Amino acid sequence: MNKVLLIDSAENLRAYTAPLREEGFELTGATTGDQALALAEANPPDVVVLEVDLPGGMDGYEIIGRLLGRHSDLPVILHTSSPKGLTSNFACTAADCVEKSNDIGPLVACLRRILRWKEKLVHGAATSGIEL
Repeated sequence: MNKVLLIDSAENLRAYTAPLREEGFELTGATTGDQALALAEANPPDVVVLEVDLPGGMDGYEIIGRLLGRHSDLPVILHTSSPKGLTSNFACTAADCVEKSNDIGPLVACLRRILRWKEKLVHGAATSGIEL
């Protein structure tokens, strides 16, 4: 099962947890940057879904910087309704950006695409003798 770390508000975690689990993802949720970084260290996810505009404390820009500083090969999907979040310089460091909507389909499609890409990358490296 593919492990997804979802970093968002408590309200959005509640809204997305059941649908993503129904789609076959193993989901861990975090509502703060500190919590997200601790979870990523303790149980590294296969992919991160990050809201840029988190309430209080560390914002999504700082979180993505710290995550990629520790795990440079970790795909991060920016999942936001903020136009600023989708067009910022940090969007360039993300594996992909998905605009939030009531339809979970685009996020699920993006997760599957990123995970297929990651699997091909790891499989290709394993068969070619390249160490990741």
